[in-house]
Amino acid sequence: DNYFDIVCAFEVIEHLRPSEKFLKEVTKVLKRDGKFFISTPNIKIHSPGGKIKSAYHLKEYSYREFKSLLENFFDKVKVYGQFKSLKAKKALNEFMKSQEKRQKFVDIDKLGIRKMFPKSIKEKIWKAGGTLFGRGEQEKLTTRDFPIRLEKVERAGYFVALCGKGGV
Repeated sequence: DNYFDIVCAFEVIEHLRPSEKFLKEVTKVLKRDGKFFISTPNIKIHSPGGKIKSAYHLKEYSYREFKSLLENFFDKVKVYGQFKSLKAKKALNEFMKSQEKRQKFVDIDKLGIRKMFPKSIKEKIWKAGGTLFGRGEQEKLTTRDFPIRLEKVERAGYFVALCGKGGV
């Protein structure tokens, strides 16, 4: 209790149910003047219409839901928006296509032959396959391709919040 100066949870909360239990634990372990950084996808961008697209997400949040949830646990909450440049959007689309193509190789491996290779070899093959299928654009991205700002936060792909018990 009252142990950490900073707690970070980047793209975690959407995988948890109930999220309140997690946030209660964060407030418990965070020092009185500690800071909590948290991010999550914007449901309006990642799952338009409200039907969650990711098989791994249990709950996604709108700006208002996310901010309101955090305000139930922290005295100060400031929510920023993380955006993608056109270059980053293009890289994401290529990455998703490469994932689909590589998944086809996994699907046809009914005998599990890929499991016989050492992890280091599999990773090299997987990376080479990704490069062949368009994943190379990712390696050209920089932090400038993912600006974080306070303007138009509700339209951001991701929310990034800075929370504090006493002040931010």
